[in-house]
Amino acid sequence: MNNQTAYGQSDQQECNDGGDIETFLAERLHKVCEDIPPPSPATGQSTGSPSRPKGKLRRALDQAIRRCNNSKISNKNIGAYIRSFHFSVPIGMLLSVLYGPKWSALLGCVFTVVVFSLFINVKFCYLSLLEKKLCEDDINIVDPWIEMFNQKVSKKTRIAFTYKIGITYSLTMLILYYIRFLR
Repeated sequence: MNNQTAYGQSDQQECNDGGDIETFLAERLHKVCEDIPPPSPATGQSTGSPSRPKGKLRRALDQAIRRCNNSKISNKNIGAYIRSFHFSVPIGMLLSVLYGPKWSALLGCVFTVVVFSLFINVKFCYLSLLEKKLCEDDINIVDPWIEMFNQKVSKKTRIAFTYKIGITYSLTMLILYYIRFLR
């Protein structure tokens, strides 16, 4: 178990030294789930419905982080591998449409449209949140594009640029597929 685990030895010692277990667990859960909205004071239930995709993705994110915490590999290294995958997949999908067989190009187009539609639906990127939690930094795949257009990096500009890039990229993929295989 690495030294970055949510339930490391120092945490166990803190809890064993007379700390309240419920407070301890609530603090740890809050640390892992910073982006999840708090429960509504009136109903005591979360403001997001657990049956909605956003709630399911948040639970999947929490589970992925727990698994990473229990790995022998440090969270920063796991996060670096996830980030490199995240940054290279768009290029790989584009290459599959440009040079791959029809089935590979179709898979690339479908994957691109599904992932972008999911982003539109839940308004966050699962891999970006996972990278942020594991690497403990705030680097995003669209940040270079934001800086290239002399904009300030913020949550608002990240979402706006993700929409612009996502639409442009998806249309490019579909047009290339059409030109190669349907025309």
